[in-house]
Amino acid sequence: MALWSGRFSGEQDDLAKQFNASISLDRRLYKEDIDGSIAHVAMLAQQGIIADAEKTEIITALEEIRQEVYDWLSEPLPSGHPAASRGLRSR
Repeated sequence: MALWSGRFSGEQDDLAKQFNASISLDRRLYKEDIDGSIAHVAMLAQQGIIADAEKTEIITALEEIRQEVYDWLSEPLPSGHPAASRGLRSR
């Protein structure tokens, strides 16, 4: 059953099915994804591509996002309202 079951008529597009198929994997890998982004930012600073102040600001934001995602995934949400869309609306 699709997240929006009952909201639209007709079949879901194959591209949308492929995209949605990765959501469960994305939920499991968000921590590692953010860890990779933090490592990349650290490398950029080490190479002098970004300033240390920028590195600190970006890493702080990434760590806040990691906590927000954890909080979203920990809260039960009404059917048809994925956690990510609520987070996007709040930004």
